[in-house]
Amino acid sequence: MTDIVRAARDLDPGIGTEWVAIGHSQGGQAALFTAQDAEDRDPALNLAGAVSIAPGGVGMAQTVDLVRAGRPEVEAAQRFLPLLVLGAAVVDPSINPDQIFSSRARPLLTAARTACVAQINAVPAVPSAQVFAPDAEVDGLRAYLGRQDPIHLTPRVPVMLVQGTADAAVPPAGVDELAKAMCGKGVAVDYRVYTGQDHRGVIAASLGDMQHFVDTVMAGESIDSCPR
Repeated sequence: MTDIVRAARDLDPGIGTEWVAIGHSQGGQAALFTAQDAEDRDPALNLAGAVSIAPGGVGMAQTVDLVRAGRPEVEAAQRFLPLLVLGAAVVDPSINPDQIFSSRARPLLTAARTACVAQINAVPAVPSAQVFAPDAEVDGLRAYLGRQDPIHLTPRVPVMLVQGTADAAVPPAGVDELAKAMCGKGVAVDYRVYTGQDHRGVIAASLGDMQHFVDTVMAGESIDSCPR
């Protein structure tokens, strides 16, 4: 995300150096990594805070085992699995998507390679336990996914975590755990939970609170709801 700001400033030098990282879902995960790493990536920029809306990634290392076990909590995220594996293969060439997915789930992989999420959604769902091939080599994938878990992060700036109680894509319990872990590391966390909001609805529901958080951190202050 830091590179987005750098690119914008290259196009328009009038853009300032004070900024806030805001992201939803995978973008929320990226905002948390940015909250830890932005200063190292570009010391000339001043990240004031980060807003992470329904961040994915908590417990990612368990994904392979949950899929193979056919656990119901992974069904809502099935359309993202081929995207995760294809992305992992870019970083680690030892990960072979064609070897990991079963023949029955191959249409999901094909759609992910050639189209967008809407087209992946149109592919008939496969029982979760049958998505990965029984003999698939998944150690490299499991290790890669573990490194994407934001629970290991220590943000250097105040963080706002946003979560809806009706989110089927990102389990609220995982974000509860994430907030607890970051509070335990001394991070200033403004954790907001919105009753009845799902993965997308929580964006509009939290807009006013997000604006207040941004105004606060841009003024050099923080909001901390952690028990101290």
